[in-house]
Amino acid sequence: MASLSDEKAITQDEDDDGDTVHSAKKLKLNHNEERPKQEKHKFPTTLKEFYYHFNKNGQLKHMETGEPFQFVARENDHSYNQQRYEALGEVITKHVYNLLETEAGLKRIPIPIISWKGNGGEWRAMEVRGEGREVRGRAEEVRGRAVEVRAEEMGFEVMVLNSNLNKAASQDGKEISVRGSSNPKAHVLYVWDHFLENSPVKTVVIVAHSFGGVSSLNLAKNRRSFFRKVLFLALTDSVHSMLFHDASRNIQRWYSENAINWVTSDEPLDTLVQKSTKDCLRLSAGTKKHEETSWKSIDSVFSNLRERLEKTTTEEATSDKDEL
Repeated sequence: MASLSDEKAITQDEDDDGDTVHSAKKLKLNHNEERPKQEKHKFPTTLKEFYYHFNKNGQLKHMETGEPFQFVARENDHSYNQQRYEALGEVITKHVYNLLETEAGLKRIPIPIISWKGNGGEWRAMEVRGEGREVRGRAEEVRGRAVEVRAEEMGFEVMVLNSNLNKAASQDGKEISVRGSSNPKAHVLYVWDHFLENSPVKTVVIVAHSFGGVSSLNLAKNRRSFFRKVLFLALTDSVHSMLFHDASRNIQRWYSENAINWVTSDEPLDTLVQKSTKDCLRLSAGTKKHEETSWKSIDSVFSNLRERLEKTTTEEATSDKDEL
């Protein structure tokens, strides 16, 4: 609420039709007024220097106290706490990248692609990361490595999409949008078009968490090859909405038959939450924590995948016999 000294700074605004708006008076601030600059703090560049580590269960813990990450490191200093939180998040991101490259054997491919040649292998599965940016969520991604390991054990090649990396520093230091990846949905479309659309890959499985479900639905809406190539869509607490995103009846039917969303729930894993002919089956992920849904439901995800692969193999074998 404005004080008496601010009364002269309050004016009546006009709406788009030129009518005076009395109910929405705004306080016009003096933008020339100097504002205090935020102090830039320097933080460690490794987990060890932050005194954090991942235990054998993949949980981020303080090396001395054993406690999980605490946002408030300095009382009444939000700027410091936020900068520290973001700095630690960047360190964890690099740590996860390193694990994916060294332990999972994945190769990092920056986009947009300038010139790149494959090694002859086929990508048959990809994981679409969601929007979560909290440190706890990033820490849990370490457990997400199990997805890559399980997929490779089943003979799948794996692609992990970093759909949230939409900004980059230009040569003059300014932050600009990444061409072909200005937002998560554009990123997924770019990867599909350049790696899967015209590839010989016949079978694709998508594991998508959180906003990754929205990006997957956008892919289904904009690429017909999605229905030809995607065998199974495994969602973990996806935030997509068929109604909000105006999905067609064909897409709704495909989702009801070929997709499952493991959602937050206090019910045991795989308990039926909702069944619909206009959207995918919703099962309990066995946890009420959004960031835990992927690794809590991993056994069920791959169990369902195996069943669908076996069914497809059986149907193809039967079809071959009929042709003979």
